[in-house]
Amino acid sequence: MTLPLWTPVRGLALRGLEEATQAVEGGPGNEYVALGTAAFWAAALDEQLMRTYGADYDAVRDADEQGRVLPGIRLVRNGITHGAVIAVRQAGFSWPLTFPIDWGPSIYGPLEALLGDWIGDRMQTKSVPQQDIVYRAHLEGRELPVPLNAAIGWFTRLEHVQWDLDAL
Repeated sequence: MTLPLWTPVRGLALRGLEEATQAVEGGPGNEYVALGTAAFWAAALDEQLMRTYGADYDAVRDADEQGRVLPGIRLVRNGITHGAVIAVRQAGFSWPLTFPIDWGPSIYGPLEALLGDWIGDRMQTKSVPQQDIVYRAHLEGRELPVPLNAAIGWFTRLEHVQWDLDAL
């Protein structure tokens, strides 16, 4: 089913993404569950727009500084659904200690770690190579909220033009 250009469902999905991202930013303890929630909302909204606009949406999104993070966020969502529940690594001390020791906020871990936790075979679609490239370039090693806030910026701009890609 394709939704009309303007629908409250898209706005509600964006609100869900915003609220989950705020929970990610809220500190330790909630970030893993909130990351999954945010990734699901972002991916659902992105895929609905892909169905509505097809290749035109992909081209405009991928050329946009904020929109280009979405294939990597879809990879995180897919990884979570295939058992890679912890798609991030906590920067900081953990036992047993490993060196070098670092601390700080949670960040997206290496692509290899995400794929290493994958349960089952990864479906090979035309979007898989792009997801890997985008994950490495725009998510890996970054703090959790950074790409989520970029996605929010992209979707907010679309919402302001009532989800009309041609009006951007």
